[in-house]
This record gives sequence, C-alpha cells and structure tokens, in this order.
Amino acid sequence: MIVGFTGTQNGLTLAQRNALQKYLHGLRGVKEFHHGDCIGADATAHGFMYRRVWVKLWPSDRKDKRAFCNAAASARPMPPLERNLHIVDACDLLVACPKAMHEEQRSGTWATVRHAFRTGKPVTVIWPDGRVQASATPEDLDHA
Repeated sequence: MIVGFTGTQNGLTLAQRNALQKYLHGLRGVKEFHHGDCIGADATAHGFMYRRVWVKLWPSDRKDKRAFCNAAASARPMPPLERNLHIVDACDLLVACPKAMHEEQRSGTWATVRHAFRTGKPVTVIWPDGRVQASATPEDLDHA
C-alpha cells in the first residue's frame, strides 16, 4: 500500500501528533509513504515513517516552505497545488491533518483532500483534537 500525506504547515497539535503517530504505526502493508516535504505536519509525519518504509518527496518550488527531508526519492520541485495532485494520484490512501476542526477554502490540505474525494481515494482525517476519522466522506466534513 502507498500512503500519501497532507497536513498543515503550521504544525500539529499534541493530540494530532500523538494520534498520527499511533495511526501510521498501526497501518499494515505500507510499502511507500509520499508527502510534500513541507514544513510543519509533513516534516513530523516524515519522522514517523522515515527508515520504516520507502519515502518519496513531492517538494514545492517555494523553498521557504520546504522541510528538506531526506528520502529515497524526490520529484522535481513544482507549485504546491500541482504537487498535491501528484501525491493523491500516487497513493492508495490519503492521510490528512488539517489545522482546523472544519473544512477550509484556500487551504492546500483541504484542496488535496477534495482531490482525493473526486478521484475515489480513501481518506483518513486526523483532526486537531486527535480524533481519527477513517474512511472520511465529504458529508462527514460538514459535521466535524
């Protein structure tokens, strides 16, 4: 299984961080982990998966937002919204850690989640309060 990840560049809450670590370590059959090499949540998730599975970075062309993680592979830097599409297209499951307890417009994390919904990819949302919502649907987001 290939797991894609998207999350807030502002960093995770403690509850979200703990839930993400437990969730990722509990997944079975993960062969690859893909993320955007962004500061904040991507860098934290990378730390949980690096050296456990093969990691591919999909970095932004905005160097000020990059975490510059070490990984087995890296795509060429590209605009954030473009690279987010590639993460979703490459994965079998998308894990998302948003900064707020509701869907937001003009958010890279939520744009990535919406693309996953449009393409039929399973999505797990780990909310700031630490609640894990596996198999999330667009309707679930209205009631978060």
